[in-house]
Formats: sequence, C-alpha cells, structure tokens
Amino acid sequence: VVSENGRTSIPTLEAKVGDNRLTGALDLTPDFKPNGTIDFNLPNLGLLAAMAGLTASGDLAGSATVRSVDGITSIALKANGGSISRDALTIARPTADISIADIAKLAIRGNIGAESLGQGENRLSALNLAFEQQAGKTGFSLDASYDGAPVAAAGDLVSDAGRTEIRLASFSAAPKRVPLQLAAPATVAIENGIVRLGDLTILASDGAIVVAGTAGEQLDITAQINALPATLINTFAPTLGAEGAIGGTVDVDGPAAAPVVGYDLAWNGASIASVRSAGIVAQDVTAKGTITVAEGEVRFDPMAIESGDFRGNVTGRLNRADATASADFKLFAEPHLLPPGLAAKFDRTIAISGNVETGEGGSVRLSALELTSGTVDARGSAALAEGALTAAIEGTLPDLGKLLADATGNAAFSADISGPLDELGVKAQMTSSGATLAGRTLTDLAINADATAKPGSPQAKLTATGALGGQA
Repeated sequence: VVSENGRTSIPTLEAKVGDNRLTGALDLTPDFKPNGTIDFNLPNLGLLAAMAGLTASGDLAGSATVRSVDGITSIALKANGGSISRDALTIARPTADISIADIAKLAIRGNIGAESLGQGENRLSALNLAFEQQAGKTGFSLDASYDGAPVAAAGDLVSDAGRTEIRLASFSAAPKRVPLQLAAPATVAIENGIVRLGDLTILASDGAIVVAGTAGEQLDITAQINALPATLINTFAPTLGAEGAIGGTVDVDGPAAAPVVGYDLAWNGASIASVRSAGIVAQDVTAKGTITVAEGEVRFDPMAIESGDFRGNVTGRLNRADATASADFKLFAEPHLLPPGLAAKFDRTIAISGNVETGEGGSVRLSALELTSGTVDARGSAALAEGALTAAIEGTLPDLGKLLADATGNAAFSADISGPLDELGVKAQMTSSGATLAGRTLTDLAINADATAKPGSPQAKLTATGALGGQA
C-alpha cells in the first residue's frame, strides 16, 4: 500500500495458487473507495475447489473493472473459459458479462452463457441467461436449445427470511418434439430444503399436466393428466402408431431415494398400428397400479389393465444396475375383440400367461407361456439373443369343429423353431387319431413339416402318414 500526494493506492496486487494467478492495481479515493482493474487467469479450478473441500475441474479467465464515482462503487466483470465440470455437470465454453451498478445495494445485471451445459445425458446448448437484481428481486430470462428445439423461460426470483420464490412467468420447450408450454404464471417456493409446487400447469400438445405438491427428503407430488394425446408416445417409439387420449392421476410419495408411484390412468380410444392392421377396433383401457423405486430395483406391484373386452395384470421388476427386467403376466381377452373371421372360431374367454425376462445385450426370454381358449390350447417357451430365436411350443386343438366346419375330434401339435430371424428353421408336427373329416375317420394321422422361413425364398418339406376312411 502506497500513500503519496494525499492519495492511497495498491500499485501491485498479486495472488498465486499453483498456476492460478490474480494481478491488478487499485487506487483508493479519500473515503477509501477503490478504482482499478483486476485480471485473473485460473487454468486449474480444481486446485481452488480442493481448498474449499470440493471436487471440480476446468479453467476461467477474465477481468474485473472497479470504479467509484460520487461515493458509489461499481464493478464490471467479464470472464470466459474452455470448460468447467463438477461430478456429472459439464459446462463448455462458459462466458460471463456482469455489471454491479452499486455494490452497496447489490444492483446486479448481466448475462451468463455457455456453448453447452450437460448433466448426465441431458444437455442444453447455446445457453444464455440474462438477469437483473434490484430491490431484493432478480428478474431472469433463459434462452437455449434442448433436444434440437428452443427452450425459453422468464420470471423472477425473490428471497426473504430463508424463503425463496421462483415466479415463473413463461416457459416453453419441445423435448423429443413434444411441445410443452406453461399454461399460466406459476410459483415454485423453496423453504427449509423443501420445494413447493402450486398447481403448475404444463400444456403438452393438445393436453395438459397439472403438478402440485412438495419435494424434499420426502416427496408428496400429484400430477393430473388431462386428454394427453397418445400420439406423443410415437415420438419415443415411432413405429408404434399409438392413437387415442390419456388421462388420470399419478401420485409420488415417500423418501426421495425410494419413492412409491401410484397411478390410475385411462387411455380412451386406445389403439396401436399392429392391432389396427389385425382388424381389432380401438378400446377404452384403464391401467392402475404401483411402482416402487428402491436402491437396486424398480418394482411393478402390480399393474392392472382393463377394458370392455380385455383385462389382466403384470407384476415385475427392473434391475437398475444392469437394466435387466422380468415380469409375470396374466391376460384375458373376449373373442369378439378379435377380427370377425377369427372371433367366430372362439366361444370362450382366451387366457394367456407367462414370464418375460430381458438380459444383457438386449436378449429376451419368454417362459412358462400358456394359452387356453378351448379352440387352441398351448404351452411353450422362447428366447431371442444376438439376432437368433429359439422356441418350443406344444399343444392341442380340443375341438376341430371350431376350426373346420366338417370336422370333429381333436388334434395335437408341436413345433421347434431356431435360427437367425432372417432364416428361421421350423420343425413341426400335428397328430390326430379318431377325428373325422367330412364324415371320414382319420386313423393315426401324422403330418410333419421341415421348413426354412427365409424372406423371398421360403422352403418346406411336408410328409404325412396315416389313413383317411381306411385308405392310407
């Protein structure tokens, strides 16, 4: 510190921590208010973070210009860097341009930007946050891009006596090309580590989601879903061809680390492309159940599905460590749910049950499969791994008259399927003895098939033994 000609100054200001340097010079007014510039070059933010007991990395450089006029001290700060990261959070090419008009009143305004900001798999790009703080209130506006679509938000933030309120005036985004928009201004309050949501309404395409409740160490959140177009599902599964509208409630309760999610949903006019192509008309379907999130797994306990012609339940679990899953299912369908030509061959409820498991590399295994209908009864298993299918199925046709108008009696069948999906090998057999066809008795009938299902050039070899009406 130098005092000369009635003026006090700090001609050389320097600090160094490893490769991180801060340099500058300051002049002090008679009432000891500063004027000057401080430059900083921080190529190793990790070292500074470690001094505060934190883990981070990155770099930042810039300058702060300090001016004191008429007793008011202002600061203009400009900074930029290559990247900053902490845990899963990464900021690429951060920039800051901040002005403090009066440090005594904390009148702050400025812009903070970044080429991208990522947290895990979520990433904002072309980020620009403008803000202005005045009289205890900070107004802000955010512009960025997420998932290839614009994100915009505006509002203000107020903090007082340990309570922070984020008053959101507007918000819009389109993740997965699903348009989302805040329906009306909403307030999010944070106090004592608890976030409170007051009827936050998000418009999603032609529907709406209303969220209310609290989130902290304990969760108590309710989401009301109103007329959400099922076509939104197609953005995640483009070939599904979902149609209809979804509504209902979702409740999230319990510890934040292990919440319990209860849902009661209705899908009106439910339909998907594969079902429509089979001639099955749209149905009104309800789904109700509980999802329990634990440290190592997610459990479905169970999911109950019901419509006028279809009902069932699914109970399963998802292993969070390796993303494998298993589920037991039991489903029932009334014959008139089927296309008319097929429905006429069934006269009782169709039941199907089994277990499905997914494994490493996307493998899928279906076991304990059982189908009962009185027209076709079957049981079997199947596995799909590395593009190859293996399956075994056996069963009976208890009443051939349901399938062939001039037949009586029964038949048994079996099939083994194996090979790559584009060249499946099929070995099948059907046997019957004592059945009649057009009034003629089948004796020790056995039909064997050895086929290759190859697109464009299928091949099959059929052999038959037995007698019809006493003739071999």
